[in-house]
Amino acid sequence: KNGGTCVLLENNQAQCLCTAVFRGPTCNQFSYGLCVANKCVCKTGFAGPRCDSIDFCSAYPCLNGGTCVRTNEEPYGGCSCPSEYSGPTCSNDPCNPSPCLNGGYCIRKPDNQFYCQCRNRNRGVYCEQQECFPSDAIVDVLNIGKVQLLSLNIGDHVRVINDDQQIIYSPIIAFLHRDLDEYASYKRIRTKNAIIELSDRHLIHHRYDGFIWAEKLIKNDEILVLSSKNTNKTNWEKILDITDVNKQGLMAPLTEQGTIIVNNIHVSCYALVKSHTIGHFALAPYRWYHRLFGQMSDNNNTTPILTYANILLQFFKNLPIAKDIIF
Repeated sequence: KNGGTCVLLENNQAQCLCTAVFRGPTCNQFSYGLCVANKCVCKTGFAGPRCDSIDFCSAYPCLNGGTCVRTNEEPYGGCSCPSEYSGPTCSNDPCNPSPCLNGGYCIRKPDNQFYCQCRNRNRGVYCEQQECFPSDAIVDVLNIGKVQLLSLNIGDHVRVINDDQQIIYSPIIAFLHRDLDEYASYKRIRTKNAIIELSDRHLIHHRYDGFIWAEKLIKNDEILVLSSKNTNKTNWEKILDITDVNKQGLMAPLTEQGTIIVNNIHVSCYALVKSHTIGHFALAPYRWYHRLFGQMSDNNNTTPILTYANILLQFFKNLPIAKDIIF
């Protein structure tokens, strides 16, 4: 019975070979329970009226302080979870994996939500925002001349270097970050004819490695600087020293070109990502939107571009290759 197989033995006797679920001379008894007063009493690990189902509480232990409660219907059990966890086994932890970037620490909240406790000068919901330049950094604006970033406006055309290494003017289409009042720590990088202050993970043009994070630079590395004699030309200048400074303002202007010349030094508009090309590609939809519908006029309204950037950061962060290649 019940799927068993009759086998003829050497002594001409027959015997039933039962499946794993049944036992007995004719495979009519369940292997995982005993019949007591017309009721199945199941062995440990099994459940159900006929003991032919897996016991949920034995097979799926509750995690994170959850308590297993047995039931009379499939799956014959379930986990009662603490308020900060959810899911069949209380494993749905909003902080596992952590959504926080740049070394931020994920804190669970009672409503099964989270917040990121950021390190150093990172900020934002996911600690994704990192300052780029202080507010007194200088750019060259078309028909105006030298302007501090605190006075820069969306729509201004500033000096940049394009993909063909030509010095041109490109419009400011957004601010990835704009805070005139807060203070932050920056890397101060000095060459013979220029000084720039920028965040650790802002991309700057290195002679041999292309755009790299500022924190990767060392003394005697060469970066691209406008010529002191002819500002329509550029020179590679050696870094004389690198120091840490604390300055006012958190400014991150975004140009159509994706690069910008700040304090006569060629830098990317992007931070956090390792590759300027990836950063520029990721923001292509925003540039297309800008071309089709025009620019925002409010310098302080960084919400649309930040929302878009945050979605991208979270998407790429969850890709297996992102940790080593992108971030």
